[in-house]
Amino acid sequence: MNAYIYNTRNNIIVGIANDVIKIDNDSIYYGANSIIKPISGKFNYVTTDDEITANVGDIFDLPTLCPLKFAEIKATKKKELSDACENAIVNGFTSNITGILLSYGYDLVDQQNWDSQYEAVQLAIAGNTYVIAQFAAIGYPEGEVVIKAKGDNDEYAFITYDQYISFWLEGKAWVTYNRMQKYFPLCKQLNNTTDINDINTIVWE
Repeated sequence: MNAYIYNTRNNIIVGIANDVIKIDNDSIYYGANSIIKPISGKFNYVTTDDEITANVGDIFDLPTLCPLKFAEIKATKKKELSDACENAIVNGFTSNITGILLSYGYDLVDQQNWDSQYEAVQLAIAGNTYVIAQFAAIGYPEGEVVIKAKGDNDEYAFITYDQYISFWLEGKAWVTYNRMQKYFPLCKQLNNTTDINDINTIVWE
């Protein structure tokens, strides 16, 4: 987010990003006393929709001046982190359940399919004859189900019921890893941030 300095004729003098702004001796300073441009008289300090009139000698810190705007910046960053987390999850995970390390899709449709097959496997293990018959009707070998790897090549493989349960748990662990071990710690760091310049250092990696 930028702050903009306007003159009294409503012309932009300069835009400044995320720094302390100080007005002294008819000059505008920012950061470590870097002079932006000499001015005289009054000017307006504006963020997207907040405007005040200031005079020479005034000092402004963006989070202090615009606490609501600071909260909005935090909210925007939190959504950015949330989107990155969900994108990582749906991009899929890797598993070597077949003996070869392959990538598997995990978008919402994939998750529903994996979950449905997991429920069917549990029923088959419990001896549900209808489910067992359905598996046989679609060509599954006894005691096995099929999984498909992600990609243009149709990497289908049959695995046992127990292997499938392990595979399904790997998918759930992938969600937990991204949300609990990456997203939530970053959100905690963001919530504790009081310096607007530190917000941009909080990134999804």
